[in-house]
Amino acid sequence: MFPRKSVAGFALLASLACVSLQAQTVRTDYDRKADFAHYHTFTIYKIQASDGIYEKRLHDDIEEAMMQRGYTEVPQNADLAIMAQGGVQAQTQITSFYGGLGPGWGWGWRGGWGYGGGPGYASVQNIPVGTMIVDVFDNRTHQLVFRGMAASELSKNSDKNVVKTQKGVEKIVAKLPKGLK
Repeated sequence: MFPRKSVAGFALLASLACVSLQAQTVRTDYDRKADFAHYHTFTIYKIQASDGIYEKRLHDDIEEAMMQRGYTEVPQNADLAIMAQGGVQAQTQITSFYGGLGPGWGWGWRGGWGYGGGPGYASVQNIPVGTMIVDVFDNRTHQLVFRGMAASELSKNSDKNVVKTQKGVEKIVAKLPKGLK
């Protein structure tokens, strides 16, 4: 039988693993040769998403984040052109539960510690994960100069997903290299 501290520690680790699934993952990369000091204006060229409501929301969030970062939106001849896409995919999560560990049959010729409890089982879930990609192009050269990606487990609560989208865009835009006046 396990001491209570071991069981409590395992329960804590299991709960932390579940929390990490809900955390938003943000990754960015940029062209190290691009001179970001020359970029002051932007235009949102194209947004593509799974539905029109999400497209509008993503457009507004990018627009707001770029302006807060110090860029000016212009309808044409901008320094930067932004394209973004968003969607939802199902991520399969398998969770195994065992009846217990302890003395019983074991592995190897000597036996030892092994499976010694009741029956185990596995739970399979398809978790919806929202992903967005924001590409920033030098409008003069048409070269990609920055890419940001955010992914997060979606909630059944639409209001929470709105906040996740907004925070994801803010995190991505915050990682644009410095170079403004």
